[in-house]
Amino acid sequence: MRRTRMRVPALLLVLMLMLSSVVGPSVAIAAQDAATPSTEASPGASPVEGESGVVDLDVLFIGAHPDDEASRLSTYGQWNEFNGMQVGVITITRGEGGGNAVGTEEGPALGLIREQEERAAVGLAGIEHIYNLDKVDFYYNLSAELTEGAWGYDETLERVVRVIRATTPEVIVTMNPSPNTHGHHQMAARFAVAAFDAAGDPSVFPEQIEDEGLQPWSPSRIFTSSFVPGAPVGESCAEAIASQDGAELVFGVWGGVASELNDGQTWAQVERTAQRMYASQGWAGFPDVPEDPEEIGCDIFALIDSRAPFTVGNADPTAMLEGALFDTTGGLPAGTMFDVEASQFDVVAGQPFEVTSTAELPDGQASDVSVSYELPEGWTAESGEATMEASDEGASYTETVTVVPAEDADVGRVRITATLSVDGATGQNVDIVQVTPPVEGHLEPLPQVAHYREWLEQVNQPALDTLIKPVVPIGVGETRDITVTVTNNTADEQDASVTIVLAEGFTTDNDTQGLTLAANETTTLTFAVTNEDTSLPTGAAGGLGGDYLLDIRTVASGVASTEEAGINLVPVVNVPAIGAAQDSATPVAATPVASPVAAAPTVDGVVTEGE
Repeated sequence: MRRTRMRVPALLLVLMLMLSSVVGPSVAIAAQDAATPSTEASPGASPVEGESGVVDLDVLFIGAHPDDEASRLSTYGQWNEFNGMQVGVITITRGEGGGNAVGTEEGPALGLIREQEERAAVGLAGIEHIYNLDKVDFYYNLSAELTEGAWGYDETLERVVRVIRATTPEVIVTMNPSPNTHGHHQMAARFAVAAFDAAGDPSVFPEQIEDEGLQPWSPSRIFTSSFVPGAPVGESCAEAIASQDGAELVFGVWGGVASELNDGQTWAQVERTAQRMYASQGWAGFPDVPEDPEEIGCDIFALIDSRAPFTVGNADPTAMLEGALFDTTGGLPAGTMFDVEASQFDVVAGQPFEVTSTAELPDGQASDVSVSYELPEGWTAESGEATMEASDEGASYTETVTVVPAEDADVGRVRITATLSVDGATGQNVDIVQVTPPVEGHLEPLPQVAHYREWLEQVNQPALDTLIKPVVPIGVGETRDITVTVTNNTADEQDASVTIVLAEGFTTDNDTQGLTLAANETTTLTFAVTNEDTSLPTGAAGGLGGDYLLDIRTVASGVASTEEAGINLVPVVNVPAIGAAQDSATPVAATPVASPVAAAPTVDGVVTEGE
């Protein structure tokens, strides 16, 4: 059935967001809509106001600081100029905790400078609506837990959900949620992913519906900005990116397209001009982009989730919007909802699981509806139950099939592509499953990785676990026990062996260990690893991008699997105990010292009371 938009007038939205800070701390928000276009905006930028001055966004970017959207302004500008798409931005902080390359302002004064920089910059891409959620911007860190504690999970999520419900975007773009980037960026992305489902659930923050007049809203699609080392350049970059191997779907939008609104400059050049406006962050000196469009690359985005049909392999500049804001290339009208979900993420060769496809058809009562499945060679899909419910507004179709992986299915991720056909019009959607080996071994995660995986389970997005590489730190010249978690994924007893493969300069007294596991049993093995070559570079200079090789290879029932992990080699400092031995000839008052401690602190990366 066709989705009804609850449009909120721009002025009412601003008042509602500001008023909520008075209602109570649980709904405190100071988000502000940039209803007045920046004076730096491109001359062709049209106001977002439509009927009665409503704010009706097509795309919403969710980031942590002013400038987080800057690397994709080429894409948003193209969508605005050539397709009339209205893009908005949520900025969780005003960036008041960042550096200042243009003056001495700090704190709130710097936040105002960065806000103005952002408004001027995004104006060049036709973006007129920015929502500042006014969470505190504090120092750079790699901790999502620290950031979550400072911002408050439920309170910040509520603010993000409010903006989504008020502005009804079809497509959301966000950052990298994994624990290998700025903690603020991690949490901005995690709020975006959580809000993708929460905004459409009437039981989540119901006071927004009951007291503020908003309605549940489910965006059609969500992406994360992605970076691919060595990505192709030139006009064909989007096609090359769309045809890449792998289960995940990645999209490219070429920045070499000329902008008529900007005197024929490429959109990559316009984006660079915009980026230089973030002068407080030292960006004013960014170099020019290549003049030859064939030397310009693509903005790259990875699909997180979709509720709307599209065409797998479509490399058009608007491929990310297909089905959500435009009809599919196969003819399904925009507004059609098509969701595909496997009953489990981890599957085992030869063992069945279910896939459910659900469609909501907006244009009348369809007479011929079906779903077909594209599976790897040797996999089968056995027909299951299908139901059709018709109404005056359209029809809903649900189908569940049983999928059986091949007995010799390769270990790794697999894309299941479902094609919806409605009276001859078609569109696709995908889900990803992971073929697990009979027995698998994994490096015990660091605390921040364990926290991330708990969140992935909470939001039901296990496929995002690819965004982080397992690592373990070892001090120069030290020995550390490395724990490997071993799991039997079958209903039978399994004999297995686990081998760790180390880079040169690292050794272990026992690189292979055997074990027997009962059905579905999980246990742990410990390997003592020593850094013998103390001349190896440490930190980011060490190994490959800061990681020395640590592969975990597991074999059982003739099936081998390897987890590619890494060792972070870190410097070691010996700190003598304060006050352990003082010269009695030295007056105590002349050299103040701390009281001696009973034991040396434990440096283990785990936050305990008082740390």
